[in-house]
Amino acid sequence: MKPTFLVLAWTGCLPLGAAPPNVALSCEGRFQILQIRGEHPKEWLRFERPESSDVPLQAFPWPGLYFLSPDGRWLCRMQKVGSGDAIAMLYQIESNGRVSEVLGFDAQLWKEWDAATRVKHLALFHTGIASISWSTPTQLLHLTLSGKDPATDAPIMELPIEYDLESHQVHSRTVTSDSP
Repeated sequence: MKPTFLVLAWTGCLPLGAAPPNVALSCEGRFQILQIRGEHPKEWLRFERPESSDVPLQAFPWPGLYFLSPDGRWLCRMQKVGSGDAIAMLYQIESNGRVSEVLGFDAQLWKEWDAATRVKHLALFHTGIASISWSTPTQLLHLTLSGKDPATDAPIMELPIEYDLESHQVHSRTVTSDSP
């Protein structure tokens, strides 16, 4: 199977008859997240400023879902990685065009799950993030982890957590009617 698209990044042109890549997220005037699906998937962040280089992102066979913080400095990605499994990735976008991934972000989230619940992460099926929201001003990332215990007929389990973008700490949170 051949890739669906061919992008010539050095010229900024597409070969005749080629479809453009899928834009997964567009932050008007700043950057776009571009995805190419196929046998050799590619994913990258392209800044609108011509002096900034494209930033390659880890590519998967499935498209990622991206959520940008209100201040535009953080990007949370939900990514399917296999049947019944999804991960979360967090990127910091600096004003100079540098993009860095918060290493171990997904593992840190699920470590909190394991500490707070009786059914451990590795025993779950259909794991993922049920919701994402940001505090204003952007300091906290609110997520709801979810997973299904395949040993029971119980409904999907969920755990609301928050990630502090300054201290890089994860905590379970209590949900009230005012909580996201």
